[in-house]
Amino acid sequence: EILLRFQEYFSYEAVDGGFVQIQTYNTNTAQWSGWTTLKQVYSGSRVWQRARVELTAQAGNMVRLGFYHTDGTEDPSGIINHYEAPGWYIHEVTIYKQPIAELSGIEGFENGLGDWFSDLGIWEAGVPTYGPPVNVNGRHAFSGTNVVGTILGGNYPYQTDSRLVSPVVRLPAVNPGEEIL
Repeated sequence: EILLRFQEYFSYEAVDGGFVQIQTYNTNTAQWSGWTTLKQVYSGSRVWQRARVELTAQAGNMVRLGFYHTDGTEDPSGIINHYEAPGWYIHEVTIYKQPIAELSGIEGFENGLGDWFSDLGIWEAGVPTYGPPVNVNGRHAFSGTNVVGTILGGNYPYQTDSRLVSPVVRLPAVNPGEEIL
């Protein structure tokens, strides 16, 4: 697979947001295509996170990537104040090719997120200082020290939707009545 990876932090108000976009160059017409959205960010991430955008479908093409910020109007009538926030911050942009990562076995997150990723922020991997009950070793983890959670040191932020996404999981075929253990 070919991936765009970067570190991001974002904090947006209401209808504002950002879009990772791509254009493809057509060698026959010597023209760039229109912009196509690959990922959207809105609300707030609260922490820096490593973003993951799939580019495999564009293999062999000449492309341009865009990080598009948009500031919408929360109240078109103008009666209520317009709101702004810090916006979107991007760091360590890289594109690379790798074998498709597969989840196999148990993931304890002791070495961080690995090939897992968050689509809109707030998910962190590390030692929690808040939330789950303390285990017999005095830690907020089921076992070991690290977990993945929605903010390791406090409450999740207001109005956030975010998904933690696993690497590809190749499930084995089973016969009728057979269990996967």
